[in-house]
Amino acid sequence: MVQDIIAGNDNAVENVEVSPSAYPGLNIETRTKNTKHYILSISSVLANSKEINTPIQTWVNDQEKKFLAEVEASAETLQGDHRAELNITVETNKINDHLYSLVFTSYQYIGGANGQSIIKPFNIDTADNKILNLSDIMTYDKAAVDHIMSIVKEELKKQKNVNSYVFEAELQKSIKKSV
Repeated sequence: MVQDIIAGNDNAVENVEVSPSAYPGLNIETRTKNTKHYILSISSVLANSKEINTPIQTWVNDQEKKFLAEVEASAETLQGDHRAELNITVETNKINDHLYSLVFTSYQYIGGANGQSIIKPFNIDTADNKILNLSDIMTYDKAAVDHIMSIVKEELKKQKNVNSYVFEAELQKSIKKSV
């Protein structure tokens, strides 16, 4: 299914395409939009479950809203051939017949030397129609979690190309959400 939408006086063209994926019960939605100030391409997974789709779509929509706010704030610098870009991709990793790890990568470029990348995983169970948390697959043990956190931090510190992009507060928030 492809829809072409002309939006407002910006002559924006938006295309939405939904196609089946290689995985049963999962479809791929790809949305592109080309405007005077920005280009976006967003790929997402659609499951046969509101419980799975809602958190994923909330995250994707939040990424888009943040991007559009940045575009609006930078509208004066986005002239001519210089346009902002939002690209969200998803990689699906099959764990078994009903467990999948969906790894989203959001790349945003508004201006300057480099863009910003964000990686967000969702582990889903299509049999139980839910997004899995660490507590769904592991028993919470503070000592074990602390040990795992220290290993992760050390490994991130060793990766010089990643280290400067790891923010301690965001890492802590992410870990707390997982347990």
